[in-house]
Amino acid sequence: MMNARVSRAALVFGLCLPGAAQAAAPTVWGTGTYLTSRNCNGVAAGENCLGPTNPNLRIQQGVYDGGASTGTNVALDPATGGHIQSVVTFGALDLPVIKAGAWAGADNRNNSNSVGYQGFTYGGTAGTAFGLTANFDFTSSGSPASVTTSLEEPVPEIAGEGFGYLVLSLLDPSLLTGVVTAQDVFDFGFGRACGEAGVIGSASIRLGTLGAGPGAGSLTLGTDCAGNALYLAPGASFVVSMLLQTPSNRGGFFDATHTVTLGLDPTLSEEVRTSLAATLVSAQSLVPEPGSWAMMIAGFGLVGSMQRRWRSVAA
Repeated sequence: MMNARVSRAALVFGLCLPGAAQAAAPTVWGTGTYLTSRNCNGVAAGENCLGPTNPNLRIQQGVYDGGASTGTNVALDPATGGHIQSVVTFGALDLPVIKAGAWAGADNRNNSNSVGYQGFTYGGTAGTAFGLTANFDFTSSGSPASVTTSLEEPVPEIAGEGFGYLVLSLLDPSLLTGVVTAQDVFDFGFGRACGEAGVIGSASIRLGTLGAGPGAGSLTLGTDCAGNALYLAPGASFVVSMLLQTPSNRGGFFDATHTVTLGLDPTLSEEVRTSLAATLVSAQSLVPEPGSWAMMIAGFGLVGSMQRRWRSVAA
């Protein structure tokens, strides 16, 4: 890891787009869900369903939902058994909220892949500390082989297991150019890690319980890819993304429908959090509600009608 005392200016540059400070957030926000079911036929209970020798690993059933500028709410009941679902919305400060889970049948591997992303511009007049924390509650069938293993290390997926992967990322908004459909979102790969182009910062965790039962915790993204504390300069633009995957294997389950929420890092001072809540401008907040569009259109029609009437009277 690089020296954590690298100058603050380096991080400020990393979070700012070229040019002057912007008044509006980058117009990128949306969701993407991909629910999948794979066949585990011929794989012994103690063997890895995702191992290279299984000829049935291809996805048997899958469904996409979501896309740019929309939420997602989708479910799948695979023909081979089990249930998969995902709901991605936006909560406080327009940050993503995910409710998802997967319950496997006796002989398949079911998984939900859920992404929510939101563009922001910092509208404050002075630089500020910044950080995000995800809080999660879930219930799992148990995953003793993976509880203490880092996200980067692959683990065998044996029968009866269910666990989750949670990834938080800060991204350069220009990366989202051309991301429109739900499949675009999934193919983009919001689980990107530091070292990849355009990734400002990333944090990840594997979620699981030693035995069947509830689990809870939190994940904080408070440093950039160089190990510096996150710091926003006025006009800084960036995209916040949250990815949750919930693989379950042959009778296992991972239920995070109890909600994964994202908010400002609670270790920031109350003054900083209050200031950020007032000065972070989200891409979603810049889009008029359907009712507003209707009022605007009606207003334009009224103005046009009045102009025609005025011209008629004048004639």
